[in-house]
Amino acid sequence: MSSSPPAPDPVRFGYIGCGFVGQTIHIPNFAALPNCKFLALAEVRPGLGDEVAARYGIPKVYCSHEELAADPEIVDRVLSDGAQRAESVANPVMARIRSAVGLRT
Repeated sequence: MSSSPPAPDPVRFGYIGCGFVGQTIHIPNFAALPNCKFLALAEVRPGLGDEVAARYGIPKVYCSHEELAADPEIVDRVLSDGAQRAESVANPVMARIRSAVGLRT
């Protein structure tokens, strides 16, 4: 009788931005995946981050992507929402993550 392998640990991550696409596509879809665990959300609009975090059970809310990236618990993944700002937001965050895990740029 064969047993199935143990379930992998969930991917823990922080999410940046909770605009229309984040609230209607990304956040609900990630929240529905059993192998994904939100650790934090960053949103610059006061109140919106708290509202979305409460809706999806996201435990921490930050006012900027810099604050989220500075949290040592946010290690596995950082997702960026917003096509116009994605590069300016994602590049410094990903550089910090690469540095934290020892990857060369």
